[in-house]
Amino acid sequence: MQLPIVCFDLDGTLVDAEGNIHPNDIALLELAEPPVCFIPATGRSLGSVCRTFARNGLFMNSALPFPLVLQNGALLYAAGEKRLEYFPFDESIQDDLIQLALDSANMTFLFLAEDEIHLLWEHRFGLEAARRYDFATQPFTPQSRLQKFSKVMGISQSPEALEDFAVRANALPVHGAYSMAEIYEINPRHVNKGRGLKILLAELGWQDRPVFTAGDGENDEELLTQAFRSFVPMTAPVNIQNLASFQVDIKKTGLLEPMIFAATQISFS
Repeated sequence: MQLPIVCFDLDGTLVDAEGNIHPNDIALLELAEPPVCFIPATGRSLGSVCRTFARNGLFMNSALPFPLVLQNGALLYAAGEKRLEYFPFDESIQDDLIQLALDSANMTFLFLAEDEIHLLWEHRFGLEAARRYDFATQPFTPQSRLQKFSKVMGISQSPEALEDFAVRANALPVHGAYSMAEIYEINPRHVNKGRGLKILLAELGWQDRPVFTAGDGENDEELLTQAFRSFVPMTAPVNIQNLASFQVDIKKTGLLEPMIFAATQISFS
C-alpha cells in the first residue's frame, strides 16, 4: 500500500515557541506503523532536529525513522538519517554573503554547513534564538570560509536591519524568505522546501503519492502551494493562511491528527 505523505514544518507548526510538541503529535510520531509517511521539512540542521525531538522524549536512542527536508531544502535525508543530497552556495556567492554579514555588525548571523553552524556577531537576541532552536554553534573565524554553506540566517529584532539585509542579499542570485518576523533566511537560488520535497520524493520513488503539507512562514510557501491539501496553524500570518486549505488549532488538537484524517480519508475512501 502506498501511504500518503504528511510533510510539516517544525517551528511554529509542529513545535511551539517553548520548544514543545503537543502530546497528541508525540503519540502519533511514536506509532510503529503510522497510516502515513511523515516528512519534517524545516530550516534547521539535523542535530537541531534530533535535539528538539529528544527533549520531547522522541527517538532519543535511535536515528530519526523518517525522511527529512532540512535547511529549507538544501539538505535531504532518507529514513535513518542517510544523506541523499546537499545543495550549497556557489563559492563566489558565498563570499559575497559573508562580506555582507561582516558589514552588518548590528545583527547576528548563522552560517549553516552540512554538519556545522558558524555564528557571527554575538548579540543577545541572536544567541537566544540559537539556543531556542537547539543549534550547536561555533564562532565564525577566517577558517569558516573554507566550509561549504547552504543557508544563512540573519537574526534581529530590528525590522529595519532585517529589511536592509534582505534587500542587499536579494541583489545576489539567491532565494530569501522570512521564517519568522525576526529571522531572514538565505539559500541558493531555486533551493526551497517545496523543491527539496519534490527531489526527495523522486529519489525515494514516492512521487506519485498524495502530499499533505503544513507550515506557517514565508519559507513554507512553496511547500504549501504544491500540496494536494495544505494546513496552517491559526496563529500563522494572514498571507500564509490564505495559501492553505485548512487552519488548525494546534494548541487544542496538535498538528498531525487533522492532517492524517484528511490524508487517509482522501487516499483510502
